[in-house]
Amino acid sequence: MNGKHIEDNGQTVRNTGIERLRDEIDAIDSRLLELINQRLFLADKIGRIKAQNGNPVLDSKREHQLLDRLSDENRGRLSDRSLRHIFREIIAAAREIQNIRK
Repeated sequence: MNGKHIEDNGQTVRNTGIERLRDEIDAIDSRLLELINQRLFLADKIGRIKAQNGNPVLDSKREHQLLDRLSDENRGRLSDRSLRHIFREIIAAAREIQNIRK
């Protein structure tokens, strides 16, 4: 027997439920990855404009505004600390792409 059908006392139903939820999570993860890549594509375009205009890659004011806005918009279960950590990493990836332009 495979791991999903160990016992017939409700275990199968629980595993099936978990697998269904994990499938939903996988689909969300794929969408998140697509959106992050779209965001990085736009950040690359911004980096090109910054380079043409001689502007620095780092814009601390913009980053603080972004994090504060997202924190204010957050109505879900994501803690402010986690939200800021996740988006700092996304911003760092965007900066990395923009720094390639230098």
